[in-house]
Order: sequence, then C-alpha cells, then structure tokens
Amino acid sequence: MTAERTDLATALRRTASAEAIEDAEIAFISRHNFQAYCTAQPEVALKVLQIVGARLRRLVGVIEELSFTTIRQRLISALVKLAQDEGTKSDPGIEFQGLLDVNARKITVKDMDGLKALLETTS
Repeated sequence: MTAERTDLATALRRTASAEAIEDAEIAFISRHNFQAYCTAQPEVALKVLQIVGARLRRLVGVIEELSFTTIRQRLISALVKLAQDEGTKSDPGIEFQGLLDVNARKITVKDMDGLKALLETTS
C-alpha cells in the first residue's frame, strides 16, 4: 500500500508506504474533515500535539547528539543503552544476547552473523 500524508500545517504532501501484517481496514480522512473534527473534539488536537511534541523532542535529541558528541561518545552511549535494555552482567563485563562481550576497554564480537541478523531486524 502506498499512501500520501499531508502535513496539516503546510499542506505539503509526503508519500509513505506501509504493509499490514494481518487483515486491516484502511480509512481516509481529508484535511478539511480532520480539521473540522479537531475543532469539534479539541482533545484529539491535544493528543496529536502531544505526539508531535514527543517526536520533535526525540529528533532534537538526535540532532544534539550528532552535533555535539564524538563517535566515541555515541558508541559509549549506545553501549550503555544496550547494556541497560538488553545486557546481562557477566564476569567481568556485560554480555549482549551472546553476541558481544564488553569488558573495560575491549569489545569482543562473539557471533558476527547473529550481530548482523540483529542489525537487520532493527533497521
């Protein structure tokens, strides 16, 4: 399925693709009808604003990280987040799903194919 999403503020059109993993019903709402609905139901507009604000904060964080940190700092940050989210403590470091060992200043790839497969599932 290919769809067009219109930017509500500027009326710019963006094409996007999506694939349903199970049977789904797809609905279309025009810009005019969406604006009228938001006027009649202000809580919908507030929810949209919350979602857009959260996305903007996340993107500002990404831009700041890319602008103000070195590759080394970004790698360390990614490893810390990975350790917190997915890692298990091992002696003497941290192990990531049997794929990596991180110990002090040394990172050991234990399973390159598994690591590549993980990268493909997260991209």
